[in-house]
Amino acid sequence: MPTVDFRSDLIVRWLDPQPSHIPLLKQAGINAAILAKPDPAFANAGIAVLLESELKTFPLAQLPSDPGPYAALTTGLWPGISREPSIGGPNTVSASASREPWVDSNAYWIPYLRALFPKAALVLAYEANEAAGLRPDRIVPFETLVLALAEARVMGGNYILSLDPQFRKALLANDAKAVAAWKRLEVTSKWLAENKALFGIEPPPFITAIVEPGRPTAEIANLLFRRNGSPRLLAEVPAHLPAGTLVLVTTAIKPPKPEAAARLLQHASVGGVTLVTDDPSPNAWWRTPQLKAVKTQSDRVFYSLGKGVIVAYNRKIVDPSEHALDVIDLVGHPRRAVRIWNANSTIAVSSPGVVHLLNYSGRGPSDTQIRIQGVYKTATLIRPEREALKLDAARRGTTTEVFVPDLPLVSSILFR
Repeated sequence: MPTVDFRSDLIVRWLDPQPSHIPLLKQAGINAAILAKPDPAFANAGIAVLLESELKTFPLAQLPSDPGPYAALTTGLWPGISREPSIGGPNTVSASASREPWVDSNAYWIPYLRALFPKAALVLAYEANEAAGLRPDRIVPFETLVLALAEARVMGGNYILSLDPQFRKALLANDAKAVAAWKRLEVTSKWLAENKALFGIEPPPFITAIVEPGRPTAEIANLLFRRNGSPRLLAEVPAHLPAGTLVLVTTAIKPPKPEAAARLLQHASVGGVTLVTDDPSPNAWWRTPQLKAVKTQSDRVFYSLGKGVIVAYNRKIVDPSEHALDVIDLVGHPRRAVRIWNANSTIAVSSPGVVHLLNYSGRGPSDTQIRIQGVYKTATLIRPEREALKLDAARRGTTTEVFVPDLPLVSSILFR
């Protein structure tokens, strides 16, 4: 009997198994299923089966010290643009030009889990229910299931597919829009599998953030990715920071042990790194006699420390979004890992020679401007359902600039 491979299988949560459903699942390329009860027909059809009672998952508030071979997180929000129900139906997107869209993304959970559990297969296991923000009156496009899979796979993890009840009902009724979305899932999952070697690669360490179990540092990581900072996440303070680290983010962490605190200060003083903290207490771990205040702003103070700088906020961070923009400003726009213009609903994630684009609105402006750190001669856009497209690559200082003609749900740009 086949067993579930959490790293590579296309897994669906299908709690009421019926043999008549098997062709539909096979059509999308699904080769593993979470069932409420055993069904020999699924195993006989070559679909690996795991009972729901055997699936080991946990919410963020109950992170284990050792999850075992896979880490399956149930905390998550249904991906896309948060909006009020649309009278146009489940595939109608309403937009507003007056404000920035609110993006619900789960992409950051995979590098967050990787920092905490580097040896485990990393799995998002949130369900399509109210806990994930799908209220009974909320309508979401059927294609958001494709986005849920794509954001997990691009970051090097996996997602246990959970169908929105309206989507599932429409699919079983052979609704044309639901069938089209199901076909899109098949095509995208194949594309993700074919390009697996490109995904899950650590971003450049320009922004390195320390994370730990719990919501505070997870939300810092979330907004650093949301603001296209492409941070590298670490759960422990290393003996040597990754070469190229410009800003070391320690906001929202609990007071580190003395040896870890000393190491953080050493990274700043010797390596010329800007260390960011939001511990304002008089006896905070980062306070040392060697500090010298060099600049004071309304919300923070800049101190020199050897070759480096410590930026200390006057109070705990309450707006992780503004904080992310502050961190990016400390890096400096010419040294950012990736920069994207006029695409507020798109998250760009950089790794050496590659930019991955996750478009949470499902559509985007034409000729989106993107820059990646590094000088490259060629650029190629790859995406599901379309042929590869050569892009004009132009040098801009230490970066390379391209214009992308359109933004599907998921795409990648390869620089050479």
